Amino acid sequence: MPSDKPPPPMPRMLADDPDHWRQRGEEMRTLAGTMKEPASKAIMFRIADDYEKLAKRAEIRTGNRTTTNKLK
Repeated sequence: MPSDKPPPPMPRMLADDPDHWRQRGEEMRTLAGTMKEPASKAIMFRIADDYEKLAKRAEIRTGNRTTTNKLK
């Protein structure tokens, strides 16, 4: 017997959430700031930059500059 209720909403994918990627980038920058080894620090900053690229791609993919989860 079919139900009259609409199906539940699709879960939001984190891959499409620019704020998710920016938050990860901020975490990497914070972690990099605690590191003493220059090579490790540079790697962490590079990872943070890569997270920013993922955020920009998510914006392009979804046409959404930001989501409802604000960092600030």
